[in-house]
Amino acid sequence: MLRRLLTASAFAAALLCFVPSPAMAGGTVVMTATKTVSGVFRPGGAITYTIVLTNSGTSPQGDNVGPELLDGLPGGFTVTSMTATNGTLEIDGPLMWNGTVPAGGSTTITINGTIHPAYVGLMRNQAIVYVDTNANGSNDATMFTDDPSTPAPGDMTDLTVVSFPRLTASMQGGGSLLPNSSLYYTVRIDNLGGPHGDNPGDEFVDVIPAGLALVGATATRGTVVADVATNTVRWNGALGTGEFSVISITTMVPATAAGSYVNQGTLTYDADGDGINETSVPSDDPTLPGTADPTVVSIASLPANFDFGMYAYSIDERYEPGGIVYFDIVASNIGGTDQGDNPGDEIAAVLPDALTYESSYALYGKTAFDPVTRRFTWNGPIARGQFVGMTVATRLSMSAQGSYRSQATLSYDSDRDGTNDATMLSDEPRTPLPDDPAGFQVATPIPVLGWPGLLIAMAGLALAARGRMRRAMG
Repeated sequence: MLRRLLTASAFAAALLCFVPSPAMAGGTVVMTATKTVSGVFRPGGAITYTIVLTNSGTSPQGDNVGPELLDGLPGGFTVTSMTATNGTLEIDGPLMWNGTVPAGGSTTITINGTIHPAYVGLMRNQAIVYVDTNANGSNDATMFTDDPSTPAPGDMTDLTVVSFPRLTASMQGGGSLLPNSSLYYTVRIDNLGGPHGDNPGDEFVDVIPAGLALVGATATRGTVVADVATNTVRWNGALGTGEFSVISITTMVPATAAGSYVNQGTLTYDADGDGINETSVPSDDPTLPGTADPTVVSIASLPANFDFGMYAYSIDERYEPGGIVYFDIVASNIGGTDQGDNPGDEIAAVLPDALTYESSYALYGKTAFDPVTRRFTWNGPIARGQFVGMTVATRLSMSAQGSYRSQATLSYDSDRDGTNDATMLSDEPRTPLPDDPAGFQVATPIPVLGWPGLLIAMAGLALAARGRMRRAMG
């Protein structure tokens, strides 16, 4: 107990009073002391301190009264083993070594240990060496060990404990969440631990859900590749402590989309600091309470819907027997799904008997006319947000009179099963009435008189006028 108090007291006094010096000489003893450190400078890492005492004098450093070396080991360091090429080692408060250093020779002290699992930051250490400068059997001087890796003399041996990398990945989805629109994913990769390198292999991979089409991707840090052919996004990059990268992914939702799309990327990183990505974790949706939730996006199914109109017109806005009458039919897909060219006709209209079909034109698709049933038809697809227009040219018969009406019918696929199961009637857009047919009024013809008829008419008018005059005079 008395020795412990003496050695601790001597160690404290030396720390307070000594001015560092790389070497001190007295008599024939010339001593230098170095201390180096190696190992894994991570929490829980194994490190080794190596102290080398060198005597370049002509007399040995003896094993005198008291320790020849005191080392107050740093906090956060736990000794697992210690050896010396001669003498004895013990830990009684600080580490103590008692022994000799031969003239022209050296003694090596090795201290093995581990860093505390929670320790992060600077770790400093320096030992005190007691020297018998005049070789009279009594230690009369002290010196500090020196870190030979730095140019400064008599400096401490420092190391910086850096935490292991700890990477996390979050993913959120957003956009209009409607069919035939863009769906965006935002991925954020954070480093909550020590520096992480751009190691061999991908640090993050996301396979876009089937049904969605990958358009592209960008990243605020690192390199991102959007492999459209495989619907895969790959990210590679290094992240320092506290750094992050945001990956923006753009996909396209198909027009027929409905229901949920589940997406979850995979983050692979180097958790043990050896330069190899060996730890894989899934991305997490931060809006949910768990730590590894997939990102689920629900696409609302929009019903099929159309703006469907039909109207009649002529070149001079006169509808006379023998004249040309045109019908324009326009169908616009304003619903949430594409209309396919399904079995059966998509558009059909029956022409009045007084009209003779002459020709038809459509922006696309296929038109036809059945002279027996007098039925005009069109077949073709109408994509969401698109329209088709067509014109049917007819000629009025010479006996046509009065008003005529015609109305088209649109057949469409309301439940997206490839079959036209619903219908709607065309609307005359120039009237306020809903779903009314297209119509026109045939003008009453004015009779044309030849010269005989004109003479008879004039004679008749003269006789009528003469009779009125006689009645007035009589």
